[in-house]
Parts: sequence; structure tokens; C-alpha cells
Amino acid sequence: MERERKPLGDATAVRGKLALAGYRSINEWANAHGVKPVTARRVIYDWANRADREPHGGIARQVMKMLRETLEAKDDQAA
Repeated sequence: MERERKPLGDATAVRGKLALAGYRSINEWANAHGVKPVTARRVIYDWANRADREPHGGIARQVMKMLRETLEAKDDQAA
């Protein structure tokens, strides 16, 4: 059974969550994960606030997967 997906929030909320996870910016997170910063910002703007479906493109899906893994790891460490 697939886990229910929750939206990550808008770009400002995602930036704050990444800051709590130890990244100073979206650019720093993107560079650490081998993604172009402009691609990461665009994917976050388009898809982070949605939970109804996955991104259409393969790169966008990969970026969202890495982002969710980063934020879930931060939540697991806090618990």
C-alpha cells in the first residue's frame, strides 16, 4: 500500500525545512544532490505544494523524490 503523500508546502516553506535540515539555501541543496539550482527551484515552485499526483517529467520526479527523502530524513532525526 502506498503511503499517503502530503504537500511539502510552498517554496518558502520548503526553503525553511531545508534550512532546518542543514542547507543554507535551495541552491546548496541542489548542488549537494547533483541537480541544477534552477531546475530544483522550478520543480519546487511547480510541484512541492501538490500531493494529487507525481511530476510529469523524469527529472522533476527525481528531484521531488530526493527532496522528500531529505526532508523525511530530517524528520526521522528529530523524532
